[in-house]
Amino acid sequence: MGCIFLLMLLLNMHTLYLADDYTYFFSFADGKPMESVLQIIPSMQAHAGISNGRLIAHSFVQFFAILPRWVFDIVNAGMFTAQIALLCYISGYGVKRNAFFSAVVFSAIWMYQPLFGQVNLWQDGSCNYLWGIVVCLLFLLPFIRMFCAESGELLSGGWKKAGFLLLAFAAGAYYENTSAAAIFIAMLLTAMTAFFRKRNVSGYVFVAVLCACMGYISIYMAPAQLENKAAEMSFYVLFQNLIRAVEVYEEFGILLLAYAVMLILNISQRTDLKRNLLSLAFLAGSLAANFIMVFASYYKERTAASAVIFLVAADGIALYSLLENLRYRTAGVCIMAVTLIVCIPDFLVGVADIRDNYVRMKNNEAYIYACKDQGKLDIELENVVGSTEQSPVFEIKYLDTKSPDEWPNNDMARYYGLNSITAIQPKE
Repeated sequence: MGCIFLLMLLLNMHTLYLADDYTYFFSFADGKPMESVLQIIPSMQAHAGISNGRLIAHSFVQFFAILPRWVFDIVNAGMFTAQIALLCYISGYGVKRNAFFSAVVFSAIWMYQPLFGQVNLWQDGSCNYLWGIVVCLLFLLPFIRMFCAESGELLSGGWKKAGFLLLAFAAGAYYENTSAAAIFIAMLLTAMTAFFRKRNVSGYVFVAVLCACMGYISIYMAPAQLENKAAEMSFYVLFQNLIRAVEVYEEFGILLLAYAVMLILNISQRTDLKRNLLSLAFLAGSLAANFIMVFASYYKERTAASAVIFLVAADGIALYSLLENLRYRTAGVCIMAVTLIVCIPDFLVGVADIRDNYVRMKNNEAYIYACKDQGKLDIELENVVGSTEQSPVFEIKYLDTKSPDEWPNNDMARYYGLNSITAIQPKE
């Protein structure tokens, strides 16, 4: 875990501000630079009417816009490490921990999560996708314990219960598909506790789920949410969106195939039924996170981040069950070893691409400051395009190549105190 944290810290330190980051440096209420935490509330009130209802995530973005970049680098590396730790804890719940497994989880995410750099390194993307996943996994932990333990109690202690209700609301209000999938998993675990475990479920459990649902509804109470994010409710549009959702899920479909094989082996060996049901709940959550996007106006690959993570959790639970079975332990270890070996080339190429794009962007930034010192406020910058999905610049608009008046050129120029930035093609 320490190595993962240091690696992600290094990669974060090699990621500069990008695209929406420049937009969130300014208040949506009055357009002034973000300099105080008190500016966040009116800014988010305006944001709800202009952009979308993800106010918690974008409050974090504007909070870190006030602070030095290195603060976000440290916190974000910690959030990614927390995600790995939570996945390992959930996968190995109730059995002996396997330190080797954490490297396997990292490898699976590195290789199969679409647009890894935008999800885990880009400041605006991380606050929306990575952080939302961590919040939702924390929300699901008590439901997992409730299902796997001998009691229908979710939590004990007044302060814990009160605090968890706030967490439940935040998990529901964080991100459209991630929050919906987490609520769905929580409902499944509650139902399975009652019907498969034959346990009485306390009323507090339903209150917690209700708080999460209220949080989710709050996203759609933003005036701009339905206008900007909801799809047209016609058969043709929904069918096209379904095709798009299948295409996105296919990008990491190998994780689904691996799960199917491991589930069949677990069922044939009659491994722990609770763990098999738990893995199926996370599989259902992964499918929900993906196919709820049928009702969205568009589906960018980075939005599939939570679908991948919930599928990795399902795989991890199934794999742990095989590791506990003497007959298939060797096969399980081989699966982990192969995953690590296959990841090595992707890892090296991805890190090199992140470094290369960082150097290009850093050179652009140095050129900006040199021009400002000379009083030149209308400048030309080389466009930067990533070549691997691990780079945050991959498939994202670093600069608009048509007009200096378009986004993000205008917000980038405003951030650096320039009149205009015109994009030019990079040198070979």
